[in-house]
Amino acid sequence: MDAQERRKILEGICYIALTVDNKVQFVGIIEGSGKLLVGKYRQNTEKVEDNDYFCCIKSSLFYSGLVIPALNSCKKSGKDSIELVQLDNLKLAIMPLLTETDRYLCIYLHPSASYKEIISKVIETV
Repeated sequence: MDAQERRKILEGICYIALTVDNKVQFVGIIEGSGKLLVGKYRQNTEKVEDNDYFCCIKSSLFYSGLVIPALNSCKKSGKDSIELVQLDNLKLAIMPLLTETDRYLCIYLHPSASYKEIISKVIETV
C-alpha cells in the first residue's frame, strides 16, 4: 500500500469518528512522536463567545501542554488504554489505533459531551 492509499484510510477513520456524534469537534491521527498526520473538524461549529464552552487555546500550548502528556501516558498504559484530558472548557481523548502501528486517534470533544458514550461509539465503528 502506498503513502496516498494509507493517508486515505487514515482520513476515512477520522471522518467516521467525527460523524459518530455531533459533540465531536475535531479528530486527528497522530504518530508516536505527536506529529499530526491527518485530521478532520466539524465545519458547522460556530464561534459563540458568550457560551461558557467556548475557549481559545494557542496551538503550541494545546500541543505541548495537553496532547504530548496525554500521548505519553497513553503509550505507557498499553494497547487498550484511553487517556482523557479535561480542563475547564476542554475534553481531549487519545487512544491507540489497533489497526495501525504507532498511530493514535486524538478526539477533541465539546465540553458537555459524555466522554464514555462517545468513545464507546468510536470504538464500535472504527
